[in-house]
Amino acid sequence: MLMCSTLYAQPSVNLVKEGSISGTIIDAHLNEPLPYVTIIIKNSKDETITGSITQEDGSFKISKLLEGQYSATIQYISVHWL
Repeated sequence: MLMCSTLYAQPSVNLVKEGSISGTIIDAHLNEPLPYVTIIIKNSKDETITGSITQEDGSFKISKLLEGQYSATIQYISVHWL
């Protein structure tokens, strides 16, 4: 599964305009959270800025992003046993 989306960092309450991106990744077919999904954050020049992986409950939070426009690439590898 590969997804891409445009995201905006939300400002925190401090003098430097930083924000965070957070959420939960859910399997569309099973309606269950997906653990260990890779999330890559890129700037408007398509340069990788940072990234993270989801927790056991599918949640993630990426902090300390300067205010601006970002894209996120979501990568997940799964194994289907035959």
